[in-house]
Amino acid sequence: NAGPNQRRRVALGATIEIDGRKWRVYSAHAETRIPLDKKMEQYNAVLEDLARYPPDMPAIVMGDFNTWEPNADNKTIKLFTGAGLKTPFGAQPTFRRRVLFLPIELRLDWVWLRGLEATRYGVDRQIEISDHWPLWTIVKPLAAVTKK
Repeated sequence: NAGPNQRRRVALGATIEIDGRKWRVYSAHAETRIPLDKKMEQYNAVLEDLARYPPDMPAIVMGDFNTWEPNADNKTIKLFTGAGLKTPFGAQPTFRRRVLFLPIELRLDWVWLRGLEATRYGVDRQIEISDHWPLWTIVKPLAAVTKK
């Protein structure tokens, strides 16, 4: 369905193969101008798609979730952790904008992992091409799910 002003946002999922093992990867961009419950439906649609794949398949869900509303962080964390994913980023802000002279920092962008461990990760606050800072992570499969 089209969003406000006929805008469309997307979540794209793909199965890739790394070292002979299949991984599921999603890039999501949630709509900005819709109520939080509708955003949660968008996130849940990604998780419903992921549930169609074997639970031992490593997965990454990442992107701009536009979680700017009060309590959006907590609801997003509850939804994704409830589906067995985790994020290494904690409460780090990923977005900054100045309103008058006051900086506003929010956590709008996420990286969620299933069956993977983040060995290194960060938010690059030096890159200012966008009002969002880039997130990056280096991952490896968890030992418990590594297939030889």
